Amino acid sequence: MAAARGRVYNLSDHRLSCFLIEEKAFGRSRDELIGVLDAASIESRPVWKPMHLQPLYAGCAHYAGEVAEDLFRRGICLPSSSSLSVEDQIRVINQVRAAAGSGLLSCAQEELGSANGSRTRIAPHPTPSTARK
Repeated sequence: MAAARGRVYNLSDHRLSCFLIEEKAFGRSRDELIGVLDAASIESRPVWKPMHLQPLYAGCAHYAGEVAEDLFRRGICLPSSSSLSVEDQIRVINQVRAAAGSGLLSCAQEELGSANGSRTRIAPHPTPSTARK
């Protein structure tokens, strides 16, 4: 799993947490990780589907697109929000680490699973229906 690298000429405000899954190194595909996170009530989703792969544009001409297809195949959006608590951040991190077979962050091992009895659903970013609330 790798975060996107910034460029010398721009600064990221880190509003959206997108990662690329290296399936062999991580041990799971993007879709398998989405399933694991969903089972833990943590919303995640693929990165945006390229226009040329969407049914409406299937018959339209397009140029190249291999990079966009690869990003869509391996990319995942994880929860990110200015209101995401440290505890929720650690819970997401620990679920991803557990899915990869890595050890949990020692400062929050009890956050994984239902040790504290609460399982708040965590969303990757506001959707149009929730953004207005």
